[in-house]
This record gives sequence, C-alpha cells and structure tokens, in this order.
Amino acid sequence: MAEIKSSFKSLLRLRFEGKDNNVPWELDNKVNANNFVRGLGFKTPLLNSFDKVEKAVEWAEEVLGTTFVIKGGDLHSSKGVYLLRRLEEEKYIDLMTKEIYASEDIGKNIHGRQPTYWVAETLVNSYILGKDIPLDYKFYCFGKRVALIIQIDRNSYPAKVSVFDGTFTPLKPNVDYFLDGKRWVYGNHLIPVNFSEMLHMARKLSIEAQTKFTSIDLFDSLEGPVFGEFTFAPGALDSGMIDFSDRVLEILDSYTLRENVDASISGFNVREQDFWHDCDTHQNPNLAPLEIATIPYKTASLINGDKRVFDIHNCTSSLLHEQIKFSNLLIQASNGGEGAYFAICSMIKNGKGYLNRTEEYHGFNELALEYYRANQDKGDWYKVRYQQVKINFYNCFNVDECLNEIQGIAEANNYEYAKNVIKFHNRNKL
Repeated sequence: MAEIKSSFKSLLRLRFEGKDNNVPWELDNKVNANNFVRGLGFKTPLLNSFDKVEKAVEWAEEVLGTTFVIKGGDLHSSKGVYLLRRLEEEKYIDLMTKEIYASEDIGKNIHGRQPTYWVAETLVNSYILGKDIPLDYKFYCFGKRVALIIQIDRNSYPAKVSVFDGTFTPLKPNVDYFLDGKRWVYGNHLIPVNFSEMLHMARKLSIEAQTKFTSIDLFDSLEGPVFGEFTFAPGALDSGMIDFSDRVLEILDSYTLRENVDASISGFNVREQDFWHDCDTHQNPNLAPLEIATIPYKTASLINGDKRVFDIHNCTSSLLHEQIKFSNLLIQASNGGEGAYFAICSMIKNGKGYLNRTEEYHGFNELALEYYRANQDKGDWYKVRYQQVKINFYNCFNVDECLNEIQGIAEANNYEYAKNVIKFHNRNKL
C-alpha cells in the first residue's frame, strides 16, 4: 500500500490493522453499544442477538411485526444487512436491494467472512414521504467536536450521499468531498428535524466513549433521534468510497493531532462551540398536529432537490433558527435556487446566527451580481436588487451612482420598494 500522508487516514489504517489500543472495541458489539447508549438515557432500537440467523428471523417475526432489520452483528458497510418488510407469510422484500427473500434464505448470500452472531432490531420509521428507509447520519467526532456529518440515503442504489460540517453547514460536492460513483452518488442535503438533539447525542456519546475519534450513526424520527452504532474505523474513506479535499483533510489531520484549531470545515466563520453549547441545552418544542402532517411532504420535496426553503425546524432559540436558516439557504442555492444568493450574503455581512461578521462572501456576491444583472428585464425589483448587491457586497462601485439608479426607478414608476431602499440608506447616513 502506498504511503498515507494524512494523519486522520493513518489513524484509520492503524485501527484496521488492530494497532490502536486506545479504542473501546467492546462497543463495536451492537448489543453492548445499545446497552451503553440506553444507560446514558438515549433512545435505541428494540434489539436482540442470536447465534443463528434463523433464530433472529424467528424472534423478529414474533416480536417486531411486519418490518424489521436483520444484520450480521460483526459485519460493517451494509454487508449482511437486510431491511425487511413482510409480503406474505415467510416472504419478505429487502427495502434496500428490492430483492425478495423466503425466511430460510435470509443471510445465505453473504460471501467471504461470515458473522459470528446475528442481530434483529426495529427499523426506525422514516418521516420522508416515499422513503421507507430513514436517512443515516454518520457523525465524525473527535471528543466533543463534531467534524463532519455524512448523510446517506439508502432508498436507491447506489446510495445517495451528502456531507455537512459539524454545524450542519453543507459542504460542496466535487469541491470539499468526492465520491466513487460506482458505489455512492451525490444526493441532496436535508437537515434532520431534530438536528440539535442529534448533535447533543453524538457529542455526549463521543465523550463517553473516551477515544480520539469515533463515527456515530444516528437516525431521526418524529419521536426524536435513535442510536444506530459506533464505528471506530469507518471504511468509506479507507476504501475510496469517499474522499475529501486537501483543505478538509488538513483540518481533519489537525483534529487527529489534537491541535488547537478554530477552522470550520465548511470554510464559513461560524462560532462552532457556541452553536454546540446551545444545541446541548435546546429542546425542540412539541409540534402541532398540522406541522407534523406537513413534514413528510416538505422533507420529500427538499431531499428531491426543491429550490424552495421549507421551515421544518421548530427552534425556540432564535440563534439556532437563524443558523439553520443560513444552512438551508446554502442548500437552496446548491439546488439551483439563485434567489438565495442575496440572503446568504446579507446573513454573512450581518453576522446572523453564529456567523461572525465578515465581508468574505465565498463567491456568493459574484453569483448574486450576475443573477440580478442578467434578470433586470424581468422588472423593477430585479433592477433595484442589482443596485443593492453593488452597494451592500462590493466596495468597488460608486454608492451614490447606485442610489441614483434606484431613485430613478422610484420616481419613474412610483415603485414603493425602491422608495423604501432609499429611505433605509438615508437613515443609515444619519
């Protein structure tokens, strides 16, 4: 194998080779992990383990009902995992592969190393309309720091993957992270309904695991987040299913070496520690029945790349609400919603949420300038916005000339929005 220069990749390779002794490998056992997590007060699936797959299926059929999970207890990367829904007596469809199995055939198609034990557990209910399998969120944690969150949608093959930083700020596909298209394809980002509780849970579990790095699988449900598993040596990066830019890897390396760095992997100037602290103390209020009823439709639209922003996050904290609004605007822009550019730049400039004020707009000011310039023939609103972009997000344009353009629009068409923009700038001069 070629030399691995990345400290983070080297750590993973050490663990694959069994040379890192500072790992609680007993938590790699799914039964032990469930007991550990439940003891800390977090929700886990109903689970039982067996020495034979036939016993696991029999127990699941009797206890778990028509939909359940059967998995090889010490296998990883979806190998030996069956997400089953009963079609008829002793006949099941695997929701992940869409293959049909008779009860006696489950577990018989595993090649290579066989599991030493089997697990049967409940399948978390997905709240996304049209998706039977809940999204899998893998939290890459270094102690109390969440570095990355990898979102996996296994409802189609290859699975669809999107990546966030530790504040649920979306990373850029083909810029910050790269996928092996034969095994994973780029998907659309979706911030889970219970994002703050999931972050709190991931950080707490990482701290309690007492190891340098762990990946923690969590699922979201309308009843709150549910634990999946600990993975101390995730194979996706080592096997090439995913890779990261040099910039992202350098930051992961610094976390691995426990260097005191404040760099956000997203590149945005976010006060991460304040964000996480507020997630630890924030509790989502109970959703009204009407709000719950709309979540399946809204989340389905978002995961399918809708250009609109649906507010599915019921935050009592205004700062958390603003920060998630910022992330959702970034998602909207990545889905082709060009109207988000102006709002993104405004939130960066004004330091909304946990953003520190800056005039580093990450190119969104250039995108906004071109978008509104190209659409001026659509009406006065676009013409005024074009001038506003030049005034607000650039230092190279003459402000008085831009205001004169807006004043001309206000006078020519008695356009109220243009008048209000002039009034706003006049007040700020006082």
